Amino acid sequence: MRPRARLVPLLLLLLLAPLSKATAGMRAGAAELDVFTGAYDLNEDDTGDDTRSNVQGFRAGWLITREHEVEFVYDTVDIEVAGFNSEDIDSWNVRYLYNFDLAPRKNVVPYVGGGLGNVRDKVVGFPSDDDTQLSLFGGLRLFAGPVFALRSELNLKTFSTFDVDQTVVEITAGMSWVVGGAGH
Repeated sequence: MRPRARLVPLLLLLLLAPLSKATAGMRAGAAELDVFTGAYDLNEDDTGDDTRSNVQGFRAGWLITREHEVEFVYDTVDIEVAGFNSEDIDSWNVRYLYNFDLAPRKNVVPYVGGGLGNVRDKVVGFPSDDDTQLSLFGGLRLFAGPVFALRSELNLKTFSTFDVDQTVVEITAGMSWVVGGAGH
């Protein structure tokens, strides 16, 4: 199934979620767990090559307050060229999020943030190369209850591997669970 076709059911749910009367689960001291999939658009700045692929991963976060959150993110991408798996890119980031409070629409929580981490680029036939990765992002959570949310995100990542500067635009959608925290 094509990456964009996988996102269609999640996008439909994202459109329906604001109709619910749920109260957002953003609670100080809560933990957030998230799984996601999406599209990964890699542009090698030096060569101009552009590659699109699927991305999948998970997030684990901690809400310091309702607005301030720190999270760990891991994602992986298998890039196919000429019909075979030629490159694997794995990355992890520690990120800061600022969650906006849109009272009285407590089931809609937009956020922005930035992160720093590591990327490992493995190309068939070559040793892997690691580099520091910077990410800037924004997204939206749509809560369907006090614990469950649908989450979409647009992420811009930069790094340099194999002496090539690379920029990634990542669009993801996933499911998120917020557990514990104040009042629970």
